[in-house]
Amino acid sequence: MERFLQSTYTSTRFAERSGKLYNSQKLETLCELARQLNKVITNHKNYFTKCTNEPKYVDVDVFLDRHEKIMEGLGQKQHLMNVELLDSTFYRPKWIFYYSDISSAPLFKMAAGLGESIIINHPFLDGNKRAAHLAISMFLSLNNYQLVADEDSAMKIIQGVATGDIRADKLEHLIARNVEKIDE
Repeated sequence: MERFLQSTYTSTRFAERSGKLYNSQKLETLCELARQLNKVITNHKNYFTKCTNEPKYVDVDVFLDRHEKIMEGLGQKQHLMNVELLDSTFYRPKWIFYYSDISSAPLFKMAAGLGESIIINHPFLDGNKRAAHLAISMFLSLNNYQLVADEDSAMKIIQGVATGDIRADKLEHLIARNVEKIDE
């Protein structure tokens, strides 16, 4: 991430304001909307897996719909800058599953990879950290887990990923410590 932030392709606005764009009021609104959407997301018919031990994946179209509603709820518009970067982000959990040892059950690793990819790929003009938080919540919810981290620690974790202080492996451990199993 340090190399990414120092590259000529990264805007200074993104690097300098990365920690400032993710305030607690927006996070509280995001958490409340994510809680309201959990029931809809888990029962959505777009999710189908052929393998019994394969996790359920977040559908990009459903994610974009939910993200747009969150942005509208905050009085902002959703501006998708690069759909290819967003698509590649949602393939990362599948890649992790297919190329990992199946016995290790890398569910939290997959969630961490999804969140990190959204933040690093920066597919939206604004709201990438909120989008990452939403994607992690949706992925975990689909697989019968719920994030239980308080807003302050969630904000620090997401900001840490954005600044490069927290990488996917550390994010995986933080997610694993801040989830609880949902009864089916």
